[in-house]
Amino acid sequence: MRSSDEADEYLGPHDVARVLRMSPRTVIRWADNGWLSDAIALDGDRRLRRRDVEALADQAKRQKDGRD
Repeated sequence: MRSSDEADEYLGPHDVARVLRMSPRTVIRWADNGWLSDAIALDGDRRLRRRDVEALADQAKRQKDGRD
């Protein structure tokens, strides 16, 4: 089980891209379109909450497993 600190961790687009197996540009485009919830850090960088990214990855895996 994850600690709440780790679950509330924020990831940058490159880290999100690794988790979701897509390009960082696609992550940014999805966030721009509202398909991924993001936040802008004080340094101007985009951040996405780890638990939201992992939930999306789990949902995609379940959908893929259901189709196979």
